[in-house]
Amino acid sequence: FENVPPTADQDSFRVKAFGEGIIQIDGIEIREEALEEDFSGPLQKLNQEMLGVSDEIFQVESKQKRLLLDKNYILSMKNHLTETLVYDFGIAKTNVLSLKNHFTEIEESELGILTVFFELENEKKNLLQKKNLIQRKINLLGSGQKKNTLAAEIQFSVLKAGSIRLILNYILPGASWNSFYDARLLVSSSSMEIGYYAGVSQSTGENWEEIDLVLSTSNPSHEASLPKIKTWFIDLNETDGFMASEPKPLVQKNSGGTAVNFLIPKKETVNPDGSRKKTMIDTITLPVTIEYILMPKKAPHAFIKATAVNDREYPFLPGEVSVYHDFDFIGHSAMPLTIRGEKMSLYMGIDESIQVERELINRIKASKGFTNNQEQIVFKYKTTIQNFKNQPVSILLFEPLPVSKNSELKVKLEKSEPEYSEKDEKSILQWKLTLAPQEKKIIFYEFSVTWPAEKTLVGLE
Repeated sequence: FENVPPTADQDSFRVKAFGEGIIQIDGIEIREEALEEDFSGPLQKLNQEMLGVSDEIFQVESKQKRLLLDKNYILSMKNHLTETLVYDFGIAKTNVLSLKNHFTEIEESELGILTVFFELENEKKNLLQKKNLIQRKINLLGSGQKKNTLAAEIQFSVLKAGSIRLILNYILPGASWNSFYDARLLVSSSSMEIGYYAGVSQSTGENWEEIDLVLSTSNPSHEASLPKIKTWFIDLNETDGFMASEPKPLVQKNSGGTAVNFLIPKKETVNPDGSRKKTMIDTITLPVTIEYILMPKKAPHAFIKATAVNDREYPFLPGEVSVYHDFDFIGHSAMPLTIRGEKMSLYMGIDESIQVERELINRIKASKGFTNNQEQIVFKYKTTIQNFKNQPVSILLFEPLPVSKNSELKVKLEKSEPEYSEKDEKSILQWKLTLAPQEKKIIFYEFSVTWPAEKTLVGLE
């Protein structure tokens, strides 16, 4: 086997044999070879393409320069017309209708020039991207100099005569892929269409043209040996200061400890210049449960949360999701790692047919204690939710209570109408509600904050 890139991991070379005969692999000899390739033909073609693109860029820039001259001429006409208007107005010779028509013609001409100029600017941007791609290809080919490659010679013994096909496997650095998605929410059918894509790039030194492509979640660079666990030391910091916020937990799920392979159904060509090739892995339609998340303290919108179960044999890998409602693009979300049988939830933008309004309706401050040595403020909030849909909806409403960082500062929930469903460790109240079509619901909650009168309260609204 010849022309193996020199960056191949020589320890990873493996040979597989298929066919009617039976052989025994006795060994693999790997050696370096100096290969002189003639790149003059492809380089000449690329250089011609470069000249053509450069000429197109020059023509676009020339057109832009002429447009700027026209714009300056129109601007001078506009200034002259303004001066004429001032002079004629002074001697009572102004024809208002005629001047209005002149100004309109000038403004239309100026707008037309700017429109064409920016169209040319976009064309120039695309041409520059094309030029950069050609330059990368030229750099990749080099100048026809000698380069080293690897060759693998297979020694084997024939145990049974017959035709044999040998396949050489090896690991190359410089190839990678990532997953990303299109998610289309179909509210009318309570379903979600997911386009599962892979972005593949490679700069391995090989030409991947019309290849059978298999994408794997395995990582051959991971160590096979067991890592050592170091002693975990903790201590107390004697210095005063604010407590740092808790670090976000690093959670890594797995799919049972085995790699998953995705066989791409059609042959693909992946350029060796590192550019990304988009390829389809699968298209899926899943039934979804739709909930509407309300956080009126942060945003006056209803956020759509679509939850589905992965019923495929393979996992959904983490990646960016382009979100659509029917055929309208909404924005971007994120896909979590979801193995078979797990639930996944995607946030699919906002729904304006559910409206929410949060209002502070009472704020009472008073002194407490026998000697008025305590201050207290009571807050009462009203949250109004209305469903303008023609179908019932499930609502999750979140409202935060203040959290005290001081033992002398007391926060107490005085009242909740209706009673909240849950309260988490961050003192965020949650109501689980169902609203019928066109129904309106009002939620009240009231809390008090009490602290020593001689101290200053910070962090409250």
